[in-house]
Amino acid sequence: MTLSKDRSLNYVRAFAAAGFIPTFKNDSADALLLCGGGDVSPCLYGKRNYCCRNVDLERDQKELYLIKKFLDGSRPIFAVCRGLQVINVFFGGSLYQDLPFHDQINGVDRYHDVKFFGELKKLFGPCGTVNSAHHQAIAELGKGLKVTAVSEDGVIEGVETELISAYQFHPERLRYGACRGEKIIDNFYKKYFG
Repeated sequence: MTLSKDRSLNYVRAFAAAGFIPTFKNDSADALLLCGGGDVSPCLYGKRNYCCRNVDLERDQKELYLIKKFLDGSRPIFAVCRGLQVINVFFGGSLYQDLPFHDQINGVDRYHDVKFFGELKKLFGPCGTVNSAHHQAIAELGKGLKVTAVSEDGVIEGVETELISAYQFHPERLRYGACRGEKIIDNFYKKYFG
């Protein structure tokens, strides 16, 4: 599995525990992981920047290229937080640039309840609790994306396609109650490689 620019050990440990061998060489990788990080440039979805932080257009463009390359090669993609946002933009969707009450508090994730659909409903049932550490989220859903999780206040927390599993929350560090993130990562591994 190839990793995008963010090299956080959380991702490496979580995906290695599921059986992946992390690499930064995308040509030979079986799957792509799009990690969290700074905000996606609003110019990519036809808006001007009102309040985006840590925008890196070069990273955005590289990740959009990698999404196309992996999908064209029928290789699966796992996306987290910013990764979900990039996926949504790739499919023609847009983002809320600043969403209150979903960001961390003093560097600590918030937790909130969500309704699950699709793969997540199979794993956890109709609802559960996930972590939250973002201030942007899907506004207009990209074409062809199926919603797999929605927060109580209507924020889309997960989407999927045949080759994509994308989450606004952070499975690599989700250890709250029954909705443990390793189940999501293990399921992704088994679905495509098990």
